[in-house]
Amino acid sequence: MNEAAVQTGEQPQAVSVGGSRQGSLIIKTNPSPLAVVVYDHKMNTVARGVSPFQTSLAPGIYVVTATLAGYPDITKLVWVIADSERSVELTTAEPTKIDNATSTVSALWDKYVNHLEPLQLPPPEVQLTIDPQPFFLRYCILKDWTTAESVNSLRYDAKFLRGRAILEIVNPQRRVVFVQVACARGDSAEIINVAIPPAGVARASRCQLVIAATAESVDAYIRLSTNAANAALQYMARGYVEEAKQMVSSVGTPASGGLLTRFIQRMVVRFDDPAAALVPRYVALRAREATLLNTVGESILDVFHDHIGDGPIIEAEIAAREGMFGIAATHLLRLRDGAMPLFTEGFSLMLHRLNEVINCDMKAIPPERQPTQEQYTELKKLWSILTRWAPYVNLNSPTLTFPGLDLAAPKTREGEISLTSAQGWIEGPKVPSPGLQP
Repeated sequence: MNEAAVQTGEQPQAVSVGGSRQGSLIIKTNPSPLAVVVYDHKMNTVARGVSPFQTSLAPGIYVVTATLAGYPDITKLVWVIADSERSVELTTAEPTKIDNATSTVSALWDKYVNHLEPLQLPPPEVQLTIDPQPFFLRYCILKDWTTAESVNSLRYDAKFLRGRAILEIVNPQRRVVFVQVACARGDSAEIINVAIPPAGVARASRCQLVIAATAESVDAYIRLSTNAANAALQYMARGYVEEAKQMVSSVGTPASGGLLTRFIQRMVVRFDDPAAALVPRYVALRAREATLLNTVGESILDVFHDHIGDGPIIEAEIAAREGMFGIAATHLLRLRDGAMPLFTEGFSLMLHRLNEVINCDMKAIPPERQPTQEQYTELKKLWSILTRWAPYVNLNSPTLTFPGLDLAAPKTREGEISLTSAQGWIEGPKVPSPGLQP
């Protein structure tokens, strides 16, 4: 500590490394004063000082560490929100169950009462400004594997960034809704369907839909509202499993507390933000850490989310990896008609395991681990249904994305269609003039 500061009682200022936005973080420690360092999610030092102190940081997730001689470092994750003030206290005392519950609720509250952060696109030399074209929107659901129907339009706020439309969508429905994005191409139209995260029990879901509609093509993808979950998806897509594991630690259940505390915390996240709660489970699959034994709690909670296909698919994948093909079949056949998974990873896993179970050599599998003949027949039916989508799914999109006017009949290009309000279509946000685009 600065000796002059100690003598005068003045608090030394935090040294902030890197740029800052309007998010304020107040750091206290017990005991105090202690040397404190703040790291971003890449473990770069962004601020340092002596507790208690306050610093301004860009919105995001940070690791705050305090050093106390003779003790292990005290570390906590904290979420900094734009235009808000967060406070964190690092203490040598063990956190109580009330502390854990309060921390979880506080994180969820901050996530939902604040809007999403502005989308950060790659720099101009990586992602050029495009010439945006008008587009239309429609919202649909799969009632079953052969029938789709339109639903009421979802509320959204829109802006344009380098020609790309950024729609902050609010989905109040507790099921996956597909937003259809259509661009007219002469007498035909190009249509892409993008899965939107479902709502939680008490709150609507929020996400950002990024649309790049040009004269040549239309592309769209989803950005999750929970930044840590979204970042973990991006890491996982690029094969950085360890980095993804670090990110999901702030989304999933903390390791502290007893079994009951951890189960309650998992349940809170699952019922509040089902999409974010699925990400740690997919990461655990990639990391080969998920087993039937350590996912029993998740399997129980899946019963309350049977309108989302990802849960049964994840459980089936875990069982199949352990050679329990009968259990895998049971989970796959729990899928409700039309309950497509939210994430593309889930669709890929589902097709892979269906194919494996159907074509595996039963003679090499103990009888008690085999699916029944009835299950085998039903799995073949499900396989024949889902292969309709297989050639069209965009494997590079985080949430399930495929082309076609009819959700139940994907198709690359449509013939002459009417993009009118009578067919449920609404015009997308007005495309700004080239000189007005940021």
